[in-house]
Amino acid sequence: MRKNKGELFQLPSWPLAVIDIVLTGCALIGFALFDHVLPARLETRISDETQRLLQAHATLSPEVKQAEEALHQKFPEKFTDGEPVWTENSYTGRNLSITLSSGTLGESVYYVQDIYLRDISCFMTAFGQDIFGKGYTGHALEMANRKGAIGATNGDFYSMGSLGLLIRNGEIYRDEVSPLESVLALYKDGHMDIYEAGEVTMGELIDKGVWQTWSFGPRLLDENGKAMTVFEKKNPEANPRTVIGMVEPGHYMLIVVDGGDSSEMIFGGKTVSRPSDDRDVSDIIYLTDILT
Repeated sequence: MRKNKGELFQLPSWPLAVIDIVLTGCALIGFALFDHVLPARLETRISDETQRLLQAHATLSPEVKQAEEALHQKFPEKFTDGEPVWTENSYTGRNLSITLSSGTLGESVYYVQDIYLRDISCFMTAFGQDIFGKGYTGHALEMANRKGAIGATNGDFYSMGSLGLLIRNGEIYRDEVSPLESVLALYKDGHMDIYEAGEVTMGELIDKGVWQTWSFGPRLLDENGKAMTVFEKKNPEANPRTVIGMVEPGHYMLIVVDGGDSSEMIFGGKTVSRPSDDRDVSDIIYLTDILT
């Protein structure tokens, strides 16, 4: 209907609803683009209390130092004092030894790196493009080769969340204790501990000489080392997985089950598993020999 001069034309309600939905969708896409896609450096977040704890524990306690020195003396038969020895599926060096194997379980193919080390500095992690931030990613194989890795797997995709403890190669990047995420901690004396959400404080980690933390789950073994059958976290079946575990301090396992975009095992400068896609990752776990 034609309106007289000066009268306002009122749109029906449904076009307004459509416009609202479109604008909201554009806003959400823009937020996702800037928050999850475009690279953005993250600031290290450490509280004053954590700074005080770091100063108070600038040197390792005698107990931790003694345990760290004991690690250096373990498994002498696994290492060489001369030049590193490579085979198709093994590496033997001065402070690191890795044996690669594979097998099948049902329809799944899995790969195992059986790892011995006597210096915790052999157990490293790396960020995509060597930058702590969101959107900085790289191919796991390229990252591993750039770092001179002997063995490697994908990491825990730390950049997907903004909460939780984040300690890599002894450096603290985030010190918030997340009430939602489990934490796996690796210490300088070689032992690992699993903490369910909210079970550990930053003070306890620093006091024990923390070296790495990862968000993970579910745990596969109980406190007595027995296989678990009931899990708090639910995961889809027939999905690829990357597994990390400790047999004893200085002896570890990295396991990858085939089929995933980001689950990948690397040994001797090449990918030995069969990932379904070359998906970039935000971080890797890798092993390198400390030639001292």
